[in-house]
Amino acid sequence: MTLLIISPLILTISYKALKAFDTYPKNIFAYFLFIFSILTVLYTLYFGFKTIKVFLDELFKK
Repeated sequence: MTLLIISPLILTISYKALKAFDTYPKNIFAYFLFIFSILTVLYTLYFGFKTIKVFLDELFKK
């Protein structure tokens, strides 16, 4: 549940950091945070679909 809340929040913060930071060291941190946030969103989607599959398998078990 917390991953579902935190992953879009990190994505929003990292997108704003990309717009705000223009210098070299801070820019690298913003890109790292942006890539990390995209990976957490994909991770959340993967486990969301996996959970739905488990629910459907249990619901329609023969």
